[in-house]
Amino acid sequence: MDYQYIKGYQANGSLLKSYFDFTRSVFRFDLSAWKNAGHWTDQYIPHSLAERGRIIANASASLMQLQIMGRAVPAVQLGSVGVLPEYRGKGLSRIILAKVLEEYRHLPLMFLFANPSVLDFYPKFGFRRAKESAFRIDASGCCAPRRKAARINAGSEELRRLLRAKLQHSSIIDARGNLPIYWYHLMYNYSENLYYIEEKDVVFIAEYQGDRAVIADVLAACPVNLAEIIGYLADQDTRTIDFKFTPDWLGEKYEALPHEGESLFVRGEFLPEDGPDFQFPVTAHT
Repeated sequence: MDYQYIKGYQANGSLLKSYFDFTRSVFRFDLSAWKNAGHWTDQYIPHSLAERGRIIANASASLMQLQIMGRAVPAVQLGSVGVLPEYRGKGLSRIILAKVLEEYRHLPLMFLFANPSVLDFYPKFGFRRAKESAFRIDASGCCAPRRKAARINAGSEELRRLLRAKLQHSSIIDARGNLPIYWYHLMYNYSENLYYIEEKDVVFIAEYQGDRAVIADVLAACPVNLAEIIGYLADQDTRTIDFKFTPDWLGEKYEALPHEGESLFVRGEFLPEDGPDFQFPVTAHT
């Protein structure tokens, strides 16, 4: 059977429905609410193989602007790379990945996050594994806040205003200017984890797990020092604060630990292998 290669078909109703069916089947998520909310822009481009109008294999491209060691680097992040179960073992992943590599060969950087089952696959296409770190600080001596941060929702004006600032804070690596992906995480992953510090005009995304606070991001229109807000991030039970981004800009000493989870693979212009410890912002993952 011949497979049809198609891309950027989000205006085609039947193909779009098939794409939503594909992501539900392979990845257990549904992008229809994200699209209906107006967050699917031309920066997000599915590249697929179809059989009789049905999406059977895919690699979606997110066009992004990164900040790497203070330089703006145009990049493309690949996500939703997969094949329907009944079509696996036919080499379709290789076909679609080769198409995407050719499509974006003009960009200086291509990258993706891979699960442990495919770590040997991407080096065959010129990708190398980039070693991320995890970052933690000891918050056991933190004083109680003057007033607790207020929980807000994703429709709040405070959040939308600070998102529009699009500030890139880290001097090592940052990706906060990529709003379509950010909104995906706000809608699907962090809708119940948003907090606003009125006195500092700061929004942060936090999950609390026993004596551990996990901070997915801090949004501020101006640079902010961690010492000014740590009392709001940590509750009375918090002993450690983990960050899901590179926190060099917060002006506090932190511990770099081994990174767990999906592995980052890069192809092209990136941090040197002996460069500084870093973590790609989780709110920019696809």
